[in-house]
Amino acid sequence: MTLQRQAEDALRQANETLERRVDERTAEMRLLATIVETTGAFIQATDTDYNVLAINHASANEFERLFGVPLRVGDNLREALADRPLHQAEVVGVWRRALAGEGFTVIQELGDPASGAPPSS
Repeated sequence: MTLQRQAEDALRQANETLERRVDERTAEMRLLATIVETTGAFIQATDTDYNVLAINHASANEFERLFGVPLRVGDNLREALADRPLHQAEVVGVWRRALAGEGFTVIQELGDPASGAPPSS
């Protein structure tokens, strides 16, 4: 009876430790998600086929404002911009560099500089 009780206690303790670790990790992930979603920075992640793996609200909103196309997780960048070949080439070109591991900064003007308005859809 004592060995069985010791095994049960050990199992209960292991379960409590696992639950505590899961709770801690979940809290960390929630905090990170909150930071990513509330920042004004544009955050996206794609795979090597240009499928969107993650995108925060700021980036999704700006993409739609610039290109007139909503972009969500699961969408493909090439397909999203298929009717805009110049924009597609530009966006894919930047992602190609990023996916190759290149560190770089891109500075560009977007929209129509004469009117101060974003490009029309």
